[in-house]
Amino acid sequence: MFERLINIERMETAISLFGSFDENIKLIEQSFDVHIVIRGAELKIQGDVEQVMQAEKAVLSLLHLLRNAGRTKRPLCHRHGQRGER
Repeated sequence: MFERLINIERMETAISLFGSFDENIKLIEQSFDVHIVIRGAELKIQGDVEQVMQAEKAVLSLLHLLRNAGRTKRPLCHRHGQRGER
């Protein structure tokens, strides 16, 4: 099993990334077939090398969006065909 650690500098960013009830993290786990462990503002992504690297890239891209655009009112991730609006 391969793993990567991602440290998130600000807790507000971590909360936005994780989503309500960690919904964004669960979607990343399902989409990339990885397991993500959250400890404070640290993510540990575990799984096969290729999937972990793809999931890490997705998480880093989402963090970049959050840093540049601030908080979003919609979930950052959503399933195809579903809208993030409530």
